[in-house]
Amino acid sequence: MVGNVYDANTGIALTGASVANLDSGASTAAAATADPNVDDAFYCLYSDGNDAIQASKGSSYASSTQTPAVAAGTTVEQNFNLAAGQLSASPSPIDVSLSPGGSTTRTLTLSNSGERTVNFSILESEQAPAPPALPARTPYKLKQQLYWDPSETAPQDRLGELPNTWTTGTPIPTGARYRSAGTTPDGRYLYVFGGADASGTVLNESWRYDSFTDSWHQLADMPVALTNMEATAIGTKIYLVGGYTGSAHTNHFLIYDIPGDSWTASTWPNARTPMTAAAGGMLYAFGGNPGPSSETWKYDPGTTSWTGPLAALPTATTYGAAVTVQGHVFVVGGSSGIDTVSDVQRYDPVSNTWDVSGPALPQGRMSPQAAWYGSGLYVSSGGGLGGDIWNPYPETYKLDTSAWPAGSWVFQGESVPTPVVGAACDCVNDGLVTAGGSGATATVDFLQRLDDGAACSESPDVSWLSASPTSGTVAALGTTPVTVTLDASALGNGTYHGWLLVSGDTPYPAITVPVNLTVGYGAVVATAGASATTGSAPLTVSFTGSASGGDGGPYTYDWNFGDGTAHSNLQNPSHTYSTSGTFPVTLTATDGHSNSGVDSHLSITVTSPPPTLTGVSPAKGSTLGGTAVTLTGTNFAAGASVTFGGTAATGVTLVNSTTITCTAPAHAEGAVDVTVTVPGKPSATLAGAFAYVTPASISSISAKSGPFRLIILGSNFHNPCTVKVNGVTRGTVTWKSATKIVAKGADLKSACPKGTTVQIAVANTDDGVDSAPYSFTR
Repeated sequence: MVGNVYDANTGIALTGASVANLDSGASTAAAATADPNVDDAFYCLYSDGNDAIQASKGSSYASSTQTPAVAAGTTVEQNFNLAAGQLSASPSPIDVSLSPGGSTTRTLTLSNSGERTVNFSILESEQAPAPPALPARTPYKLKQQLYWDPSETAPQDRLGELPNTWTTGTPIPTGARYRSAGTTPDGRYLYVFGGADASGTVLNESWRYDSFTDSWHQLADMPVALTNMEATAIGTKIYLVGGYTGSAHTNHFLIYDIPGDSWTASTWPNARTPMTAAAGGMLYAFGGNPGPSSETWKYDPGTTSWTGPLAALPTATTYGAAVTVQGHVFVVGGSSGIDTVSDVQRYDPVSNTWDVSGPALPQGRMSPQAAWYGSGLYVSSGGGLGGDIWNPYPETYKLDTSAWPAGSWVFQGESVPTPVVGAACDCVNDGLVTAGGSGATATVDFLQRLDDGAACSESPDVSWLSASPTSGTVAALGTTPVTVTLDASALGNGTYHGWLLVSGDTPYPAITVPVNLTVGYGAVVATAGASATTGSAPLTVSFTGSASGGDGGPYTYDWNFGDGTAHSNLQNPSHTYSTSGTFPVTLTATDGHSNSGVDSHLSITVTSPPPTLTGVSPAKGSTLGGTAVTLTGTNFAAGASVTFGGTAATGVTLVNSTTITCTAPAHAEGAVDVTVTVPGKPSATLAGAFAYVTPASISSISAKSGPFRLIILGSNFHNPCTVKVNGVTRGTVTWKSATKIVAKGADLKSACPKGTTVQIAVANTDDGVDSAPYSFTR
């Protein structure tokens, strides 16, 4: 018999699977092949007829038994597809917003797409937990003597009897370095960034150490060569704050994206290299050089913003270590700029307070290696031995932080094989791992690992997050609901990040479900409305206001109408706009906790009102045109035009918003409408406001003496009428007929001196309209 063994869910060849003849007892292992035409996990096994053949692969897969018929002298192909459970979780992520003090639940549905029941368990963490199960540990040793056969793993009932043990791993491939930044986002890999080599050259290298295979993998180079900074992992990002270039500390803020193997370069508010740690999904930066500083700053990955300074460290320090333990951040050791620091300073991110009432380190230590490991805070090596900050201590100490402020630092039995200052460090694969560092006589490249019989995965409880049940089964092709509870009763306003690690007896990585909790009253949403948004002045608008969100109300309101008048605090005010223009309206709604929302989408456009025409003076004029007319009314504006009976006037002049002067055009006899038009506005018309009259007409004028008199001949002379010389009425008139009048008088004579040309007009008294002027020379 020949064939292959596959994963029934993924189709992946299961190299190393066991294939056994249950009748003969013979067995073989499905192996990789060198033939590109043959899949891996290939086996060849003898069968005598109808033997039962079973394929299996560890405890995560269900074994499969087949009974193929194999005739004598033939070869039969028999493939196996091993069933396994395969979990997924929905929704992912879980995003929740709560009011302060509130709580809620969400349902997380675990689905099994495989054909085998899965036994699951759920853990919670404030950092993204390690998804893969850890491999078996190497045998525990004491002075190189084994307690049991090397093929065995450590029995659980013996762990408490085992002493701590230091071992070494594969060195950093490109050589020695110190003050690199180190962190683990998942408990398997140690990421190492930058640092300085033995000559002091600052590096931009990025490396990842795989604790499962004891191997290194080079990653994308940092955008800037830096040393002295710390690395902190939150979710799938690693953050480096500040850093030293070899000549100056900087305000660099570098963010490494783990899945994309890529960097984002930014800045933070200070040119300083602090100690950093994560708590509640936030990044915190403490103290640092130059200084040393005592400032505390917080970075929110959700809003990509910095807040600070927050509460100051009681002891300003730099080159210490910051470690998150049970929701608090411990800043351990460091340098005061003059001497090493032994202080242990505990920060509470929720209350923004510091506590230094716990036990100090046995000695002050600069750049120690520190991490949360198992059930305690571990601090190893660090400089300060004999008063020399670059001479490392050989001891490792552990503090049971659960007893804080009681408790004491306990020496962990074995000295560090090579004590160092400024090594990259974290808890990886159930061991305290350090890479590089500056030893007493040289900078080193090797990796050291302390195995103290504890687990890195024993992370502190996330106080605001719980799941129920935390273990159970999901049937093949079935689902199981899990109730996730989020409780903000002990949290301040802000955003908190946690993770649920769902693992099971499957051959696949565990599922990491991000949980994001935002605590606060949420945004106040203001909504403004208006009965009209356009109109002519004076325009009265009725406004309506409403609000939602925040603490739920009641709300107060503030209206800014945009025209420079007083605000209104009514919810639904009315306002009259008396001038033209476009006015932005802003409504601000505020809840009882001073949370405000603004709606500024409204604007009111007010136009000037149309003109009105109330008077025309004079009300009569000559059919010949030329009558000077004054119009009175309201809302006259630049660009106004005037017509008399549909014929445009000339000389239109805007005196002000209530007065226009113009000259009437020629027109047939009779009453006509007068119309005023302002651009963009309806016209104003005064019906029959102006009467056109046929004036008298002068055909000849002769002067007579004894006494002086003017004989005026023409037409349409009315009785009575007057004579005007150069526009001024002179003398007296005797009407003879409609075609003849006689004018005389001393003032008339004096107004017409000999040898002078004057303009003479006849005005009929009944209509007040002058004739066309007649040029006369006496």
